[in-house]
Amino acid sequence: MPSLSYIRKGRTILAELGSCCSLLLLSVANKWHQICTDASSVGNRTFQDVILSVAEDDAFRPVLLTATAVLENGESGEAVSNTVVSTIMKGNKTLRGLKELAQELYPEEEWPYGDGGMDIIKLAEAHFTSDTCDGARKSIREIQKKVSEAFIAAAKQTIDEWMSLAPSGVSSAAYIPYASDHPKVSPKMHTIRCHNHLRNVWEANVIKACNAVRGRVEATLY
Repeated sequence: MPSLSYIRKGRTILAELGSCCSLLLLSVANKWHQICTDASSVGNRTFQDVILSVAEDDAFRPVLLTATAVLENGESGEAVSNTVVSTIMKGNKTLRGLKELAQELYPEEEWPYGDGGMDIIKLAEAHFTSDTCDGARKSIREIQKKVSEAFIAAAKQTIDEWMSLAPSGVSSAAYIPYASDHPKVSPKMHTIRCHNHLRNVWEANVIKACNAVRGRVEATLY
C-alpha cells in the first residue's frame, strides 16, 4: 500500500495535470459557451471554483478550470470577479510554460495549442450561471462587466487597425456596418440561475406555504 505522503504528493501532481488538460482544451476553443462559479468555505478560507463549458456535438462540455481559487480580499462581488478573471488569464502563463517544455523535449514537433488562448473575450456570448443569493448575482454582474470592457477594448483596437489601412479621407463610419464586434454592438451575455439552487428555494417556499395552509385548515377543523 502506498504511504499517505505518497498519495498526497500524487494527488497534487494529478490535479496539476488535470488543470493543464483543461487549459489545452479551453485554449483551442473559439468561444466559451458557459461559465459557472460557486464558492465554498473551509475554516477561515473561501475557495472559488471556475467551470467553463465549450460546445461539443450540440451539447455543452463542462471543463473544470479550478476548484481552489482563494479569495484573498473577502467575498465581495469585486473580489470574486477579480479572482475569476485572474485565474482565467493566468492560464496563459501555464500555456507558455507547456509550449517551452514541449519545444525542448520535441523540437521537431509543432505546438498546436498556441500560448494565449485564455481570454475572457471568449465569454462575450456566454451563459453566466450562478447561485441565487445576492452576493453570487453581484459577482456575475461584475464578471460580465469585465468581459464587456475587454470586448469593447478589443473592438476599438480592431477598428483602429482597419482605419490605419484605410485610404485617406475614409471615416470609421464606413467600417462600422461590417464590424460585428464594433463597440456599439454590445456582447450578448445571458444570465442563468443554477437549477439546483432554484429547486431548493422553490421547495422551501412550497413547504412554508403548505405548512401555513395546513395550520389554517387544522385551526378551522379543530
